[in-house]
Amino acid sequence: MAKSRSLENVLDDAVGKSLVGCALGVSRGGQDVVALARGKADREAALPLDANAQFRIASVTKTFVAALVLQLVEEGRFGLGERLARWLPERPFADRVTLRQVLTHTGGLPVYSLYELDDFPPPDADLPRTIYIDHAYERTPPKPPGGPFEYANVGSRVLGHIVEQETGESLTRLMEARLLEPLGLTDTLASGWRGPPPRLARGYLHEDSVVRDVTNRVPPNYMWSGGDMVSTVGDLTRWARALFTGEVVGAALTEALRTELVAGVFAGSSMSHHGLGVMVFSQDGRRVFGHRGSTPGFVGIVGYDLDDDVAVAVQSNSYAADALSVFRGEVETVLFEALRAAAA
Repeated sequence: MAKSRSLENVLDDAVGKSLVGCALGVSRGGQDVVALARGKADREAALPLDANAQFRIASVTKTFVAALVLQLVEEGRFGLGERLARWLPERPFADRVTLRQVLTHTGGLPVYSLYELDDFPPPDADLPRTIYIDHAYERTPPKPPGGPFEYANVGSRVLGHIVEQETGESLTRLMEARLLEPLGLTDTLASGWRGPPPRLARGYLHEDSVVRDVTNRVPPNYMWSGGDMVSTVGDLTRWARALFTGEVVGAALTEALRTELVAGVFAGSSMSHHGLGVMVFSQDGRRVFGHRGSTPGFVGIVGYDLDDDVAVAVQSNSYAADALSVFRGEVETVLFEALRAAAA
């Protein structure tokens, strides 16, 4: 890629803004064209970050969960208009909230989210995987469905529960068998807690001037279908292109992924719309399909530009609780710089 040197400078700038490390992957037409990294994989040991490093991908996990839901829709297990009452009859408005509304964040589900590290349960807490659903409904009120977009982290947990209830199989195994293995995503783990990922970068929390390692701070079952996966920038670019070009579901639902959109904004982000489990980022006339994610220790984004057939993934091992922190903004800056370079 002619602009690879400028992308190296972009990563240098990102790390210069206090990111411990940042990795970038770019593919075009399904072919990898750039894999870069700057900074440290382990700050204390002074180990440099490699472009093949693994990261906890946080809410980017939700695109994989949405893909499983769409596959089950395609198989006739249920429709996008199915009500939550089929699986969660005890929840408020369950007889009115549809799967489509859960995917697009228009179902009025509780908007409970955690950002401060001390608000999470202890890392060794033995929790049921559906604990986040219980906490969300206990701690923030749901609303009647059909209103405007409101990002509800609990939605992905609801979908994970539905997938397991409908199939009788674990979400982890379903991801492996239906998505990771068929697509050859060998560096992606459906659960980052089944054992130490072999190339996982350490994850860091920035609080004022203090930087501390929080790689394993969040209990795995609290993330679950909302953010439990581990991947590399190379695998994420392959995933993004596969999802939006018809390798994951058939033509009709692939088209729905790209067109069934609701307007919505996300704090500190260029997101302009949300679709069936995916985000749309818009900047300078460019529309990018993908998702952003953050969890204590890690922040990242993946995007696919349909017009130029370019996929970009950016992952960092720096996190701050502030939704407007430089870390979240910086991964989007790198994303769009890479897209512009690839299109040049």
